[in-house]
Amino acid sequence: MTIGCEIVGREALQSCPAAVRLFGDRATLLLNATVLRRYTPYERRFVVAHEMGHLLMKTADERVADAFALGLLAGTERDSLRASLRTLEKVDIPPARLQRLLHLAIVIDNSIPNAPIDYII
Repeated sequence: MTIGCEIVGREALQSCPAAVRLFGDRATLLLNATVLRRYTPYERRFVVAHEMGHLLMKTADERVADAFALGLLAGTERDSLRASLRTLEKVDIPPARLQRLLHLAIVIDNSIPNAPIDYII
């Protein structure tokens, strides 16, 4: 599979920060420059990792893509799991799921550096 990247404007994705477009054996990661401009560098990395999770795990399931991104970025910087979850707040996931993940991320970030994602999913 060939993976490319394309920067698009707000009209292509509206308020969504990123998406994946598949065509045969070619995948294109679409990044919404208008939305991502408001994100921190870490949040942008999370968005890209999330979309790569869809591609590499071959799934449309948002939870699987979240887990992939969290696992990839866990321990990459101080409070990385909490920073990942703050990114999820911006993209409208169910509040109960976000609260559960945030609570667990705080516990993990405070006690186990570079914790594997298995502890929070």
